[in-house]
Amino acid sequence: MNVIPSRSTCSACGTSPVNHRLFRALSVFDEVLAKTLGRLSAVLNSPHEQAVAHTLYGWLTSLFHAFGLVTFNTDPSRAASGRSELVWHEANRRGIRMEQLVFRGKHLEQYRAQVDDRWFYFDSIPVPPRLMREDTSWIDDKLLLAKRLHEHGLPTPHARCVTSWGDAEEAFHTMTKPVIVKPRRGSRGRHTTTRIGTLAELRTAYDLAQEIARELVIEEHLFGSVCRATVVGG
Repeated sequence: MNVIPSRSTCSACGTSPVNHRLFRALSVFDEVLAKTLGRLSAVLNSPHEQAVAHTLYGWLTSLFHAFGLVTFNTDPSRAASGRSELVWHEANRRGIRMEQLVFRGKHLEQYRAQVDDRWFYFDSIPVPPRLMREDTSWIDDKLLLAKRLHEHGLPTPHARCVTSWGDAEEAFHTMTKPVIVKPRRGSRGRHTTTRIGTLAELRTAYDLAQEIARELVIEEHLFGSVCRATVVGG
């Protein structure tokens, strides 16, 4: 979940600055929720973990709204990013009602759209309801994504998840330098440091990433071109 800072910007957040404390708290909540839902899905033998999470998120939002903690913004100009504003204008063009969540006065990079009389919640880019019935939650987890790619024979850098400086230092000594430090979840390269070759640089990168996340990923730095593909309508 992305949160617009109330006053200042942050160079480490790039073009999509967030409120560090709130973002970190929400990332920890996401960690706990993901682990809880994973265990629950295993017990219930249900593959629909993402759909359950979506339903639970809707309930929590309604509860926070009832207590006055969450309100809804209908002005697209307050969108947290350019791409979200673009999605919002397209939703309006198609007659789809869209709103932005505002938590205690802070505009979030979290939205909801009303389709077929149902509210669907999403971060910046809407997810088709059919995908919520599939196991796609791992795509947003950088460590799990790397493991899935490796399992399918795609070259991936050696990566480890760390939650303490001791873990980070140990991981650093096992990897080919330079390395990268980044939050395990999140996007747009927020608080990510590349080309780390010394322990001093690692410490700086670790502290920077810890500002917005508890779980971090340390991975070997790969050199080469970056290619992206966007699939629209299948």
